Amino acid sequence: MDPVHNMICLPSLCKAIIDTPEFPRLRDLTQLGATSYVFDGGVHSRFEHSIGAAHLAQTFATGLRDRQPHLGITQKDVVCVTVAALCHDLGHGPFSHTWESCVLPSMGIHHHEHEQVSLKLLDAIVDRLATEGKPLPLNDADVNLIKNCIDPPKPTKLVELKESCEETFLREVGRPVAKAFLLDIVANKRTGLDVDKFDYIMRDCHHSGVQGECEVPRLIMNAKILMSDGFPTICWPDKEFENLCAIFRTRESLHRRMYQHRTVKAVEAMIKEAFKLAAPYIEIKGHNEDGVEVFKPLSESIEDPQALCNMTNWLAHYIEHANSVRFVGNRVPGIPALEQASQILKDIQRRRIWKVVVKFSGVPEEGIIEKICSH
Repeated sequence: MDPVHNMICLPSLCKAIIDTPEFPRLRDLTQLGATSYVFDGGVHSRFEHSIGAAHLAQTFATGLRDRQPHLGITQKDVVCVTVAALCHDLGHGPFSHTWESCVLPSMGIHHHEHEQVSLKLLDAIVDRLATEGKPLPLNDADVNLIKNCIDPPKPTKLVELKESCEETFLREVGRPVAKAFLLDIVANKRTGLDVDKFDYIMRDCHHSGVQGECEVPRLIMNAKILMSDGFPTICWPDKEFENLCAIFRTRESLHRRMYQHRTVKAVEAMIKEAFKLAAPYIEIKGHNEDGVEVFKPLSESIEDPQALCNMTNWLAHYIEHANSVRFVGNRVPGIPALEQASQILKDIQRRRIWKVVVKFSGVPEEGIIEKICSH
């Protein structure tokens, strides 16, 4: 049972994926990151969002298959799209987008995309199940399709592949041009209307109390595949215009009222500073190039699927309570930077949130103090 979609029934293949160590970590990744410290109801996880997105993807693909049988959508196509939605957020780190947009840049890591890490974790899941004698009933083309649904090529790249030859398109994408619309169900780079967005908007509104006005089931029911610019494209009839606009209005409302809330941004700054202080003293168990278990610096762990499995929101709790708990025989002397990081996270818990003094952009680092003092 799901609080947003009610009863959900996914293919047995999805259950096998959910039961691997790579997937349950999503239970300890808050969907809203720092927002959950300000909006008390927003404590839902990437785990439930991923399952909700998989449910919508399955419903979407099945509906297209039943309404337009000439498209040739197979049950395997439906399963692949469902698996892609299930696994699309595997690569998120602690606090989700807060980690990607705030914490990693503070450690000198830029242009990090969680989708690429999701693909690595998907490979790890496929390899794990094969090693355990429970291989997924997917061939190379199926896995390729799933990956392209998680992180689709840019529309211009698809045009290049189409203009080269059908075999090239099939080899790169996993399905022929006639089924290119499958890539837009989970992550639509053409219009931004996809099941990932549908689920997180519905789920974030449900848990936060922000009112949404979009009717997602109606949109999914009325979607149709038509040709546009030489590609089969997900389209909607004119009667859905207001409903489509409502999706973007609701998203704008969520950003304005919740995601970009000034206190949320202050908490993000505190989390960023805490991790920046603690990062030099944290190592995560992962694998080296030879597959041998090693401990890696935090900054090197984000690209290692094994290490990433050990990184969830608990890391912040570990930093927060670093000076309160120890393993017998493994006493770590007090480290000032860790103590400071711990205090910052404790301040968040006790609502001693930093205040926004001034907001500006385009100022060189050396002019920041002068700019602040002038306000």
